[in-house]
Amino acid sequence: MSNVITKSKSEELVEALLNSGAMKLVENQILVGKAIIKYMCKGDIFYLDVLTTAPECRKQGHSKKAMNILCDYAKQFDVTIELICGKVNKINPNVRMNVRMKGIDFASFNGTLTTDAIPVKDLPKFYSKFGFIKDGKINNKVKMKFN
Repeated sequence: MSNVITKSKSEELVEALLNSGAMKLVENQILVGKAIIKYMCKGDIFYLDVLTTAPECRKQGHSKKAMNILCDYAKQFDVTIELICGKVNKINPNVRMNVRMKGIDFASFNGTLTTDAIPVKDLPKFYSKFGFIKDGKINNKVKMKFN
């Protein structure tokens, strides 16, 4: 009897990103170049929750580069990427001091520190540059899919 654990295609995608130089920050968050990707894997679907950079790295193409890498791996591993275009939920500033020991939500923290993020209304246009298509709405927010 074998105890072989089979990884899903989306987990294989994450493993490939890590093997190619991405860095795991905390659970379900990786640093690809200078862009932070917060995600969830479910079978053959990679749910992109947050894509952001540190405020000092904005407007330099880091998110675009990370998306190109992510989409290339998604094609290679036959993984669908899904996302919902919306604002990043703010985190409680009182938690900042204590979270380093527990694992900070880097993506949400950095995503709320800026006033120069891509406006929500422009996110579908941004993601469509990588081959994403609109796939309906969830709670009045545009859902997009890449496959």
